[in-house]
Amino acid sequence: ANSDRFISVHGGGAVLASYFGGINTIYSVKGIELHFNEFETIFPKLSDAMIIHVDSYEKLLNNIQEWY
Repeated sequence: ANSDRFISVHGGGAVLASYFGGINTIYSVKGIELHFNEFETIFPKLSDAMIIHVDSYEKLLNNIQEWY
């Protein structure tokens, strides 16, 4: 309840984590959300969260070092 930074994976967990504001880093390699660019259009509207999409494990680790 007191966190403002989240790391989630593609799917329902990413949606849930996007409801709490702050920063949500989403690890997703493929899926319909990418095709429709939902991580940049729909997900931020859930709570004005900053959504960061990463598509590789290396990018995820770099993102964690930068933001967390």
